[in-house]
Amino acid sequence: MKTFGSEFIVNAWLLCMNGGGDFRVRFQVRPDPQNNDVDLILEYPRSGGLHPRAQEDLTLEADIDLPTDVTARDPTECLKKNKVFKPGDSCIVPLSVPGPWRTFGVKARLVGTNSITFPAYLATRARLVWDVKPFSAIGEASFHTPPRTRDRETKAEPGYSTAGKSSHWTQQARH
Repeated sequence: MKTFGSEFIVNAWLLCMNGGGDFRVRFQVRPDPQNNDVDLILEYPRSGGLHPRAQEDLTLEADIDLPTDVTARDPTECLKKNKVFKPGDSCIVPLSVPGPWRTFGVKARLVGTNSITFPAYLATRARLVWDVKPFSAIGEASFHTPPRTRDRETKAEPGYSTAGKSSHWTQQARH
């Protein structure tokens, strides 16, 4: 599963993987950070490399189910039962996802000579951003000094305390 990475590294990985010719199901996040849309990609690359192998057609055994809060836009026929994938086929289905914290998984159950399930998981796409503000000691901070032991000993009236070394009463600020 890839959710991020340098384009160079991702392309090198895909080039390496394309030699296998195996069916793949994956999500690709759109580059716009304000948009929560992602692409569900189903691909069946041709076998390549030095020793290409014979590949059979694969058929979806059941619909690919999506959560109720996720909507697929055209083309959606790739998600339907009995869709046939031939070697070299790929299908990109745009999905509207409610938000960057929404995660879910899908599975494509395909049948050829054998039946096999290919899963994919959409990870969290949220990015944490630090909001750093400069410190200002004037007007933004208030400090409360707890009453001194001497204040408690003199038993000042509620809402009043003795301040400093003088003997007069001062009203405490309420915070």
